[in-house]
Amino acid sequence: MYDFDLRTPDRAYDFLLTFFNMSGEEYIEELIINSNNEFENFGIAMQQR
Repeated sequence: MYDFDLRTPDRAYDFLLTFFNMSGEEYIEELIINSNNEFENFGIAMQQR
């Protein structure tokens, strides 16, 4: 069982990568693919990280 502190954006990001078993690059690629070339949405997603 993992013990994660999700109170900071960096810790939450680390949790997502571990949970989905992804590298940071894979996560960014998924964000780009799912943004459907709407770069404003991609920028918002990156700011939330």
